[in-house]
Amino acid sequence: MKFVSTIIVVVAICILSSCNSPRYIYGVTPQNLPALKKQGDFEIDAFYSTNGPEAYTDDIESNGYSKGFDGNAAVAITNHWAVTGSLGYRWERSIYDDYYSGSGNLTAAKVDYYRMNWEAGTGYFASIHPKNKIYFQIFGGVGGGRYSMDDLNRVDPNNPSGGLALTRFHDADVFRFYLHPAVHFHFNDYFSMAVAGKMTNVHYSNVRTDYSLLEQENYRLLALEGKTFTMFEPCIDLKFRIPEAEWISPHMQMGFSTYLSNYDTRKFNFSIGLAFLNPRKSR
Repeated sequence: MKFVSTIIVVVAICILSSCNSPRYIYGVTPQNLPALKKQGDFEIDAFYSTNGPEAYTDDIESNGYSKGFDGNAAVAITNHWAVTGSLGYRWERSIYDDYYSGSGNLTAAKVDYYRMNWEAGTGYFASIHPKNKIYFQIFGGVGGGRYSMDDLNRVDPNNPSGGLALTRFHDADVFRFYLHPAVHFHFNDYFSMAVAGKMTNVHYSNVRTDYSLLEQENYRLLALEGKTFTMFEPCIDLKFRIPEAEWISPHMQMGFSTYLSNYDTRKFNFSIGLAFLNPRKSR
């Protein structure tokens, strides 16, 4: 009986110790993939974006959200060169139930995030199909933004028997630079698809936080100051043209980001919205 009890205790400790409540330092954003063919072509995108629902078996996370609005713009200044710009805002919330989380970990009730990103770039595009059904483009550019995190905890681990809840914050400025190749497939007058693989680099600076060093280590927030991450972000972008409404296109995009070792990131983005562009008859 004692042996069985010991096994149960060991298993319980292993299971509970494996739980964690991540603090996300980055969330993948929608990509700027304009369907340009010639000088004067333009496209303006308006997106509702999300990183998907929160669902963690171990973390018992529920009622969280990730939502935001993104805008992209592009204009062809010659038959092969274009300029681009993007601006996006994201609001996220993670909510965790109580569990044993180990020494130095906070038992989090609510973690709110705010992210702002902007990018500006330029690049080349050209047809690679004899009937202009397939276009290749490659853009590059720079950007910036600010990432903020507010952490409200039910219990102060230094005073678990009661008292005021503990709060923490984490803010950082980011500098972004990227290389962005893509291929557009124009299947017919009413449907096109772009496949892209963006190389995104994010540099963190001016990190401000009141997490303790132990908390930063436990939540994978340590040593962000001056660090640059490189991520490969594949993406599929779909546009649907509306007959008799040549200037508007319902738009859907799904993107992913590679895993960052030793840090927690939101690795999926889904966006839906409208693209405003040249009437098809003028293209």
